[in-house]
Amino acid sequence: MKFQLAATFIFLAVTSVFSQNVRLESLLINGQIPVYCNRSDLEKTFRIDSVVALDIYENSTLSDSVIYIGETDFDYFSGNNTQSRGLETDCVLRSVVFDEQVTTFNIGIFEITGSTTIADIARLFPEFCADPQPISVYGDPRPHLVCAIDTDTEYRILVFFREGKVVMLHLWQAD
Repeated sequence: MKFQLAATFIFLAVTSVFSQNVRLESLLINGQIPVYCNRSDLEKTFRIDSVVALDIYENSTLSDSVIYIGETDFDYFSGNNTQSRGLETDCVLRSVVFDEQVTTFNIGIFEITGSTTIADIARLFPEFCADPQPISVYGDPRPHLVCAIDTDTEYRILVFFREGKVVMLHLWQAD
């Protein structure tokens, strides 16, 4: 009886550890830039390639513009728009694409790079990425696969694969 109780407790403990969602604040670009950050932090760390103003009709996030670091992009909220969101930061990560500036994406203790494979992600996140699904990517005719990792917020991390390796991570906010 004691053995069965102990085995049940251990099973539940292990299951709960592996079924927990990723904490959003554990996500870091190059081990230092979080999902929510300030433009000044981006400017200190990266060369900003462009800042593109958005038309309200093409923008579901209500950000003023998008900041591009290579193909990695952040929603940028300026002035009163930042304060109306109730946050103290003015940038929110949207997508990570690996290049010479953005080389790693940390999910907790795990480091993802452009060399990370589907098998690596499936081992790290078996609950979410054991069976990536085919997806069409706008403007890219090559075949892709995708899986979605839950976070402790309304966001999910979409991991895109091409030719067996990670090519992009996208922070998707479920409505």
